[in-house]
Amino acid sequence: MACGRIGLSFDYLYSLTSRQFSNIQDGWNANQELQTKTSWEQTRMLYDAVIRPHLKDKNKSARDLLPFPWDDNSMNDEELEINNSEKLSFEDMEARWKEIDKMVSEEDCGT
Repeated sequence: MACGRIGLSFDYLYSLTSRQFSNIQDGWNANQELQTKTSWEQTRMLYDAVIRPHLKDKNKSARDLLPFPWDDNSMNDEELEINNSEKLSFEDMEARWKEIDKMVSEEDCGT
């Protein structure tokens, strides 16, 4: 995936730490998701333009005519509870990343 879809060279790929590669992969995935959503939003607008003259109820929005999963931003109670329980303070996150950085630097040094 790294060399094929993302387009990284082998030399560059093997020079990355796991954290750096994870960040690159997360960014690439977010970009792909954004492109997919943009494409579907364009499809929704075309669908709306084509179907609008034939509707009896002209007040419906394009989102009502062709809803997508990402249109509903509300979370159910279970998702909200999980997100609240996973919240860490800034100090906790900083300590966590320092531990990760320490492990990575130890791996790089061979100790």
